[in-house]
Amino acid sequence: MKRYRFMRPAGLFSLIALQACITIEQDGAETYVNVENSIEEGDDCCDDDCCEDEDDCCDDGCDDDEEVDTGEDTGDVDTGDPSSEDSDDEASVVEEEDGSITVVLPFEEEAEFTVGIETEVQKLDIAFLLDTTSSMTEEAEAMAAEFSGIVDDIAATIEDAAYGFATFDDYAYENMGHIGYGDKPFALRHQITGSESAVQSTLNDIEIHHGADGTESGMEALYQGLLGIGYDQNANVSYDADTDVLPFIASTSDAFGGTAGESRDMSITDGGVLGGYGFREG
Repeated sequence: MKRYRFMRPAGLFSLIALQACITIEQDGAETYVNVENSIEEGDDCCDDDCCEDEDDCCDDGCDDDEEVDTGEDTGDVDTGDPSSEDSDDEASVVEEEDGSITVVLPFEEEAEFTVGIETEVQKLDIAFLLDTTSSMTEEAEAMAAEFSGIVDDIAATIEDAAYGFATFDDYAYENMGHIGYGDKPFALRHQITGSESAVQSTLNDIEIHHGADGTESGMEALYQGLLGIGYDQNANVSYDADTDVLPFIASTSDAFGGTAGESRDMSITDGGVLGGYGFREG
């Protein structure tokens, strides 16, 4: 359950209707929360300074008991509750036939109400990051074997899902990792795509590397996956294919100042441009 709180703003000689900036899911359909209120005219509608000719000002029947018509379309919604017109001092909540909820508030009053909601994920990008050092051989093979089942489970509830895949070993530096085994702190194997078969094929061809010491480059791999700015091991702003990591998209703000190229595959058109995996926007 989630609680929403609304405060009615004050105004003079106007009719106000507020459309709350909230869209919620209720029983699988969108439910909009409308907040309505109105302010009646004051006692000085026909004061001498209301207009140059007081008779003209009052010819239309403007008196202390009528509401000023501003001529604006306020977007008020009929609550369908006849008693609501006579309940100016109480807040009322009405669920409409279309599933929307209308809340009518008295002047300068607060009201609280609680509605049940269901959240529903419309679009999902999933990136797998695998440790491919020698001690993780069985886990890497299990990931390849279980991938299709994971996809099926997600597809049962989310129609628009896409997948990506990267690996990490360790820095190919001194006793942390080995250049000869292909150790790197991050390697994008397949950027985000809706083609499960393409990702599956890449998973099936996982290569196991070395890693040398027990502590791997997991933090650097997470960093590259989120930002995709590249990694320059010796900080010389020159890309070394044995030790460095390309940015996902080349730019002057990447680790090589935009001079090294990029890991993005332009032939994959159903992904995005965000982060180190090519996450989609939204």
